Amino acid sequence: MKTVPAIIEMASDGNYSIYMGADDMDYLVTGTGATSKEAIEDFKKGYEDIKSSYERDGKYFEEIEFEFIYK
Repeated sequence: MKTVPAIIEMASDGNYSIYMGADDMDYLVTGTGATSKEAIEDFKKGYEDIKSSYERDGKYFEEIEFEFIYK
């Protein structure tokens, strides 16, 4: 299974955001939260939501693993 970096950054307002560090995928997952833990949970939920959407629409979904990296 492919491993993709998930970049975690803290914004100037103290909130966190996460985005996939791969531009060769058919989809993009992001997440936000008041803490890095909340952002990771939001990110994982977004991944599952996209996966469900692809399956519901009969589209191929490439499952991947994430390596969370603080930037």
